[in-house]
Amino acid sequence: MKKSTLALSIAAALGGLGTAGNALAVQSFTPATGTDKIVVNTDGHGHKLLFPYFSVQNGNATLLTITNTNTSAGKLVKVRFRGAGNSDDLYDFQVALSPGDVWTAAVSQHSSGAAQLSTSDKSCTVPGVVSGAFNTDRVDGRDVAQTREGYVEVINMADIPLPATGATSALYNAIKHVSGVAPCTAATLLTLLGTDDTASNLKSGRGMSEPTTGLTGDWIIINQNTTAAWSGSATALEVQTSGGTPTTGNIVFWPQTLGTPNGWTTANTTMTADPLLTTGLVAIQNYDLPDMSTAYVANGNSDTAAEEADNTSAVLAVRSIRNQYATETAINGVTDILFSQPMRRYAAAVNYRSTTVTDSNGNTLVVPFSTAGTRAQPIFRGANPSSAALTSTTISNVAYSVAAAGGGNTAAQNLASAIGTGNAYYGPTSNAKSNASLASNLAIPSGQRNLCLYSINGAGTNTIWDREETTPGASAGSQTSFVISPSTPTTTTTSVVTVCGEAAVISINNGASATRSAALSASIALSDMSASSLTSYQAGWVVFNTGAGANNVVNPDNQNGLPILGGSFLRAANGPVNYGFHYTNKVTR
Repeated sequence: MKKSTLALSIAAALGGLGTAGNALAVQSFTPATGTDKIVVNTDGHGHKLLFPYFSVQNGNATLLTITNTNTSAGKLVKVRFRGAGNSDDLYDFQVALSPGDVWTAAVSQHSSGAAQLSTSDKSCTVPGVVSGAFNTDRVDGRDVAQTREGYVEVINMADIPLPATGATSALYNAIKHVSGVAPCTAATLLTLLGTDDTASNLKSGRGMSEPTTGLTGDWIIINQNTTAAWSGSATALEVQTSGGTPTTGNIVFWPQTLGTPNGWTTANTTMTADPLLTTGLVAIQNYDLPDMSTAYVANGNSDTAAEEADNTSAVLAVRSIRNQYATETAINGVTDILFSQPMRRYAAAVNYRSTTVTDSNGNTLVVPFSTAGTRAQPIFRGANPSSAALTSTTISNVAYSVAAAGGGNTAAQNLASAIGTGNAYYGPTSNAKSNASLASNLAIPSGQRNLCLYSINGAGTNTIWDREETTPGASAGSQTSFVISPSTPTTTTTSVVTVCGEAAVISINNGASATRSAALSASIALSDMSASSLTSYQAGWVVFNTGAGANNVVNPDNQNGLPILGGSFLRAANGPVNYGFHYTNKVTR
């Protein structure tokens, strides 16, 4: 069998790959009321799913399955692939799952070099054909390489319930499988899903209801060159009552179309907390919604998108990560550890088209909200293109809004005021380190374009242990700190672990100059954990302190942790045979 067809063949065997029908989707948002909450359902089913990683690098292909375990109602589901660098939207669409349905797909590398989705599943999709190469419109430099790694968001936007006895539902009939195939009647779906409407009309006239739990997801990454494979399940987020009983979420529909969402202004507080959308740096389209921050859960009387994002971050946040590694030369062992941060986008993003200008005095001034340059500028929640901290100036007959010295502040201070402050989990390093409500942990290092996390630090807290209870170069029971590169040298003795990118892959002792990680061949958001003692201690376990410095408050025990998913990916070989092992991160909260 040709390697190019291996992933598709395996996916077909697992359940069939697919696309059928021709449809658009609908939006309506009415906040629910009550004291509901979002939680991580460790049993694996929920209203939303987070797939921590996909890759098509160096022969990798990723196989995905999404299952509707509700056997009495269909679900209209948003699927969005985001990039590993700064979580940019790569590819999104909608899937209409009938009761008890499974949707499957494979992601591999297209002849253009971009990632591509392939599916022949019989479930309805929106649009009708979703197989194709990923989009580069929003990635840095429109570089196809930026599409090859990332993570996946899945959101149940609404249920499609079985109609009551004596009643009919055109939508249900259009998406319900008949003899193994959903009709996906194009005219019906266009009529019912092609325009926006109120929640009440969606329920009474279009056959929808508030979304319930019941989604599950699984993934496999297989390298078609070595046949090593890693697998796991998606993290499930579920809406529950204050008593812990699963309940419904808000109906959150928008058409899968171009066009500004009805009611949208950059001051809107319920649709999204994405800083590039709320500042207008990226013109929001209907298909951008919903996202993982869209107000989905009633917490009090109504949630804002910022609250939704922060509540989700809180239940995902961990204060330490523990996992094992194996790099023994006898088995050609290599190890990568994944730090996937799916909620960072809702506090921090990057404008790749910022610029600088030089004034008449020779000062270089940042134009943070420019869309005509090539400078990478972090943009955080609360950013304001109309900020009074910015100065209007004209240079060579062109008007700019620049961060200049003025008002008793330096240019750097005014820039910090304009670009926002993030939240309690992610924020610029310019934030005050004594502010318990804001993190101070993100910046773009010189020469890079990914936001990097600087808060996993503390001598003796990021620790390597071998399999015999000792740390390298020390006696049993002691600890030795390590450094992940690239990192910024400091004048203190604290070891700062720098994790760059959103779906960051940390390779164990692979060498700081390596361009690909050891096991997963990751390159977009790559770091290396190097320690000379790892040459002697080639297998063991590591501890990352994700609580220390996460919000840099005065009391180091009062830390929020960080919303990180992931695991340890090991590869070993026995002669020509390769084996892949995946171990989910063990954490403390």
